[in-house]
Amino acid sequence: MKILASNLLSSGFVAGVLVLGSVSAAEAISLGIRPNSQEATLGNSVTADLVVSDLGNFTAPSVSVFDIGIDFDQSVLSFGTLDFGNELNLGFPSASIQSINTSAPGGVRFSEFSILPLSIGPNGFDTFQQSSITLGTLSFDTVGVGTSSLSLSANPILGDAIGDPLSIDVFSSGSISVLPVDPVSVPEPNSIWIPWLALGFKRWLQRRRLPVTEAE
Repeated sequence: MKILASNLLSSGFVAGVLVLGSVSAAEAISLGIRPNSQEATLGNSVTADLVVSDLGNFTAPSVSVFDIGIDFDQSVLSFGTLDFGNELNLGFPSASIQSINTSAPGGVRFSEFSILPLSIGPNGFDTFQQSSITLGTLSFDTVGVGTSSLSLSANPILGDAIGDPLSIDVFSSGSISVLPVDPVSVPEPNSIWIPWLALGFKRWLQRRRLPVTEAE
């Protein structure tokens, strides 16, 4: 009844996770995408957090492995970067194996496998996580006007400190609306000066047309 990291690439990244056995009983765990802004202007970047909540608060259950995909409208958004959270490796990059897959159009899938429960023990790992953790922050470039949903792909996977799969009871999606860029407005000249400018230009023309009188 464990979640096992499988198909390790030569680069050391996890290519996928394999779920074996039954799902462990747990609290009503929630998984959701939370955009940091609901609107953005075309040409700017936007971010969204992938958050797991309703875990144990410095006690079981915690999350030591996940494999999750996010879908979006590629006519509105383009995937930029992903910053993994530090909840699975406690800020030590070598303490977890991370993977990002962007091969599917309009989607990004990422996974992380912590090796800390193997070194400090599952109970020790549980004591480091709060009830709500951020698995990663995604950045998107805005490429078109419209609204794009940010939804979870099929079969998201969460595993606890001993590798048993966690049951996800609540799913929540997000959305981002991309607005057009406002045209740059050129202020019109103050109309009160127009008659004076016209009069001054007329007098200048009259002076230019006066004949030149030669001195006797």
